[in-house]
Amino acid sequence: MSENKYERSQYDSVFAAVLRSLTERKPRRYVVPNIAKLLELPRGRQVMRVRSLHRLHNAKAADHLRAASDEHRFANPPLALHLAELAVYAARPATQQGWVTTGGFIERDVLADCLATLGNAQRITGDTKAARKNLREAAQIARLGTGDPLLKAKVEWLSAVLLTDCGHLDQALALFKRSHKGYQRLDEGWRANRVLASMGRVYLRLGQPAAALRCAYDCLKETHTDGDRMLKLSSLTLIAQARLDLGELATARRTAQILQRVYQGPADRAAAIRGEWIEARALLAMGRWEEAVGGLDEARERLLKVGALADAAHAHLELALAHADACHWRQAREIARQAFGALAAAGLEGQALLALRTVARAADGEELTSKVLRRALAQLNAGG
Repeated sequence: MSENKYERSQYDSVFAAVLRSLTERKPRRYVVPNIAKLLELPRGRQVMRVRSLHRLHNAKAADHLRAASDEHRFANPPLALHLAELAVYAARPATQQGWVTTGGFIERDVLADCLATLGNAQRITGDTKAARKNLREAAQIARLGTGDPLLKAKVEWLSAVLLTDCGHLDQALALFKRSHKGYQRLDEGWRANRVLASMGRVYLRLGQPAAALRCAYDCLKETHTDGDRMLKLSSLTLIAQARLDLGELATARRTAQILQRVYQGPADRAAAIRGEWIEARALLAMGRWEEAVGGLDEARERLLKVGALADAAHAHLELALAHADACHWRQAREIARQAFGALAAAGLEGQALLALRTVARAADGEELTSKVLRRALAQLNAGG
């Protein structure tokens, strides 16, 4: 009964806003773009068509483009980014007067959703600054819309993922908890589990592998027979990392190898790369130095390419530490310098970036030691 009361109170304002929107705007002819035909045009003409054709400036067209962007976010991130940009062009007409000030409540919800999708696509492709800007705007516009709690939870989740990537772990965890609570109240189980997997990654970074493991297994309870493939892969990745941090090296390595074996295409790339990275770390802990260093060297570059900035920072420092422990100081210093330059350019922020800068300065002054690298790895986990 209490849940029904909560849902009624949450959605009463939504329904009222929808009714206002329906009465305040005149009916117009809606057009939904044929995405396949649209993508056959040169990129510039695609943008021009969506921006200039007023019949495409409606919620239905924008949401159609946004959904297409979501479908491609793992398999083809650049295409997902382009489609998200088109969605925003459809949601915000190319005039000085946008829906932010004059439009209906439903359109504002759609614009906020499109901006959040665009911000997430920018995060995945490494444009952290633009991602932050669009996710912030999405949150602002969502407050001007119907007040949909589902949209609010989504924007909070995507914003928290960005904070995690940038190293702001405490802020990310607080926002993940809010988003998870919102999804649970709305009985959105698979969305709540998706947030739970993200929370698990933060717990790992904060040095709490047992808490991360609980998050992972709670996710798998709901998705062991069906559900989101990416959520299953995220949960397996979390289990492999948690087992490694708990010192269960053989189990961690086996789980990491599973992540690599189940690769079925571009959408699985990030999970497979993390599997390679975790296996390399397990091999290093087992004392198989040459295999581990080769794996870490490949993983650090691949993690950077898929936008996993925090993991890429870890892999760089772990590789530098492996060389330092073997007294290969020239290689360790070179990797330390590369880490700061590459991750700063990619958009890493907060304590994570400060840790890399400290290591780079030590390398420049030929004061790099294993102790400095271990301290930096601990600082990287602490976040900002």
